[in-house]
Amino acid sequence: MTSIITVVFIIEAIIKILVCGFVLHKNSYLRDPWNVLDFIIVTFSVISWILDSLSSVSIRFVRGFRALRALRPLRLVSKD
Repeated sequence: MTSIITVVFIIEAIIKILVCGFVLHKNSYLRDPWNVLDFIIVTFSVISWILDSLSSVSIRFVRGFRALRALRPLRLVSKD
């Protein structure tokens, strides 16, 4: 289930980056604080997946990245 949610976040981030641009345009992806939070969550999720796949990496290091996934519900808070 967690993997499905992560994939949805990754796809959403990619689509927004393709539509809005990454950082150079006035209304680009990283100019919105909510998108910055999304990008951080997606980045750490991908890093966590990579580190999970490497058997030689200490599991304690990976737990810190997993804790950052708890930020996902903040994204669901409506923007006023």
